[in-house]
Amino acid sequence: MLSLNRKIVQSSQKAKQGIWSREEFQGFQLFGKTLGIIGLGRLGKISAQIGNGFGMKIIANDIKKFNKKNYIKMVSLERLIKTSDIITIHIHLNKTTENLINYDVFKNMKKSAFLINTSRGKIINENDLIKALKNKLIRGAGLDVIDGEWLDDATRKKHKLITYARNNSNLLITPHIGGATKESIYYSRVFMAKKIARLIK
Repeated sequence: MLSLNRKIVQSSQKAKQGIWSREEFQGFQLFGKTLGIIGLGRLGKISAQIGNGFGMKIIANDIKKFNKKNYIKMVSLERLIKTSDIITIHIHLNKTTENLINYDVFKNMKKSAFLINTSRGKIINENDLIKALKNKLIRGAGLDVIDGEWLDDATRKKHKLITYARNNSNLLITPHIGGATKESIYYSRVFMAKKIARLIK
């Protein structure tokens, strides 16, 4: 949210060149804005806590009913898409969620909205995302996942989203680093080891 909104990557690159272009990198306050969370599981709830810490209005949509915090309002997917300033995706990829976010969805989003996906690449129709960004249907997108991230470096370099991001500032891509901290990797391994041990027992 911060990197997209405040253009941190671009502003850092300019600063390294000695260009102190503050006016160019004005974003908007997160306080009072609406964060729409698609998928209110473990990661969705963590995102809600972060948004609440910024003083954002939190709305969410999920196929399940959860014991939720009183600052989270459950709404329809249609309402979430139309009213959110930032939409973040935290759902599993399956037949019902593949291409869930497509051109029709982008047309119903605010033109000032950001889309963030840290879930799975195929949940967003990537061709439609590029069209939406080119046509300025949304303000920008931040992706920690793409369809084809498992490809070799030479092939991945030619990926349509990576090619677009190289030449446009409204798409930010990171290499699936959302859970890639030393602590999270360690605890994931411990978790899996315990599951295997239980299975053996």
